[in-house]
Amino acid sequence: MDASQILEKLSEASQAIFQKGSRYQAEKIAIVVAFILNVIIVGTVALAVGGSDPSRNALGADFGRTRLGQLDQQIFFVENTGRGAWTKVRVVINQKYLYTADKLPGRQRIMLKPEDMEYFYYIPRPWGRNDWEDLVTEPKPEATAAESMRPLLVQIRASEGRVDIDPIKKEQ
Repeated sequence: MDASQILEKLSEASQAIFQKGSRYQAEKIAIVVAFILNVIIVGTVALAVGGSDPSRNALGADFGRTRLGQLDQQIFFVENTGRGAWTKVRVVINQKYLYTADKLPGRQRIMLKPEDMEYFYYIPRPWGRNDWEDLVTEPKPEATAAESMRPLLVQIRASEGRVDIDPIKKEQ
């Protein structure tokens, strides 16, 4: 059976439906066609309205910083904009300073001061115990972040996901 025979049988079948069919048969076909069109229209609207927002990230995290005017103190915040809680939260700033929390409930935020951020690789001992340590020209970082710290990269990790945020790009 070739394609022309198949098309001929299909056209005969469609003509038979509309020529010999009763009024109810035509109404059934119209209802099925209307239902299919409605599904397509509703699906298109749902995708257009409820599609993913490119400004949001997969974890639903937001990061910001502000300065408290009267205290002249820098404050960071990490916000869970989603409904679900995050567990085993780790916030790393500039790949050096770490803050951990067991849980961050949905639609809540953590307020952090620079002194809440601990140096990730801190070893509490003086430089210079070995000869190779005298080669370092930079001073040893403090155990906590400096008040003047400017975040260049913020990494938020939780059991529910992870995201890297560029605060400089966000401020622009």
